[in-house]
Amino acid sequence: MAFTEIDLFHRALSRVGSLRITLAAAKTVSSATAANPVVCSSTAHGYSNGDLVLLTEFDQMTPVNGRVFEISNVSANAFTLTSEDGSAYTAESSGGLAQKLSTGKHVTACFDAWKGVVGDGVRDEVLRMHPWNSATQRVRLARLQAAKTVTGATAANPVVITAVAHGYATGDFVKLENLGGMVEVNDRFFTGTVLTVDTFSIGVDGTLFTAYTSGGTAKKALVPLKPDFGFGARYSLPSDFLAVVQLAPESATGVPVPATDYTVEGLELLCDLTNTVPLRYIARIKDPTRFDSLLVSALVARLALEIFEDVTTQGNAKRGQIEQSWEDILAKAQRSNAREKSGAEFETDPWILARF
Repeated sequence: MAFTEIDLFHRALSRVGSLRITLAAAKTVSSATAANPVVCSSTAHGYSNGDLVLLTEFDQMTPVNGRVFEISNVSANAFTLTSEDGSAYTAESSGGLAQKLSTGKHVTACFDAWKGVVGDGVRDEVLRMHPWNSATQRVRLARLQAAKTVTGATAANPVVITAVAHGYATGDFVKLENLGGMVEVNDRFFTGTVLTVDTFSIGVDGTLFTAYTSGGTAKKALVPLKPDFGFGARYSLPSDFLAVVQLAPESATGVPVPATDYTVEGLELLCDLTNTVPLRYIARIKDPTRFDSLLVSALVARLALEIFEDVTTQGNAKRGQIEQSWEDILAKAQRSNAREKSGAEFETDPWILARF
C-alpha cells in the first residue's frame, strides 16, 4: 500500500509512546460522487456516523487516496465524507477500499490535530511555515473574461487558435485551458495576434506540439479590480493557497523586473501590478504520496508535539525532546531549501572596492 496519513499518525505516536492505530477489514466502495460533499456507495459497510475511515485504491477520484475522513449521513449502503468538497474531482466508478480506524483517545487526537477544527491543522501549519519544494506551485493571477470555446489549434509556426467570434484585439493576454491533444498550451497565457473574427495566433512555434483533437477554452485577461484604497489592483488567490513564496512580476517583454509591494488580505492579493501577476506559492497539498522525506519528518515531529499531552503522561523532559526535534528538522529544511536554488549574487562592498 502507498504511503498514507495512517503512516504519519503511527510515526507521531511512536515518538510519544507505543500506541498504534488498527484498521478493520476493508470494505469495497463501488462508487463516489463528484459533489460537495462526496458520497460513497458501499454495500452493507456497517459503519456509523462519526466513524473515521481510510480510503485507498480509488482509480478515478485519486485525491481521496491515502487520506482519513470522518463520515456522516450514514445509510445501509452509503456514507458521506464530511466536509470534503469533491465537485472538482472525477467521479469514481471503478471503486476502491474503505477501512475503519480503531477507536481511542490517541486516534481522535491524531485526526483532530491533523485536520484542525476548521481545516487548518498540523498539515497546513507545517506547509505554511517553510517553502517546501514538494508543495510549491506556480500560477499567474488574473481576472478573466468569460470563456470562449476553442474549436481548432494548428500545430504550426505560429500556432493559430480558432474560437468563433472571440472578440479579442491584438495584444490581448489570453489563457488557454483544456485543449484536447495539444496539451503543451494548456494552462498558459499568450499574447494574441488577431487574424480574423474567428482566429488568432499565439506567437509560439507549435510544429512539434501534439495535434489538437477537440475542446478547450480561451479566456482573456481583463483589467483587474481595485481595492477601495492603498493598492492599484486586487486578485483572487487559488483555493489551495497557503502562503506566498515569491511574487515574480514581468515586463511586457517577459524580462523579470524588481518585485513590487504586496499584501495578502483574506482570499485576495493586493498589489500595483496590472494585467497578470506570476506567483509562486505554497499549496494545500493533501496527497500524502507527494510529501518528500524531509516534509514527512517535519509533519511527524509537529504532530507528535501537538498530541503529546492528549496521549501520554510522560513529563516535560520528553516533551522538550520532541519540541527540540521539531525545531531541528525545520532548521534542516531551511538549509536544504537554500541549497536547491540558484546562488544569489553578492553585492560588492564599497569598502572592498576602496582597496583598489
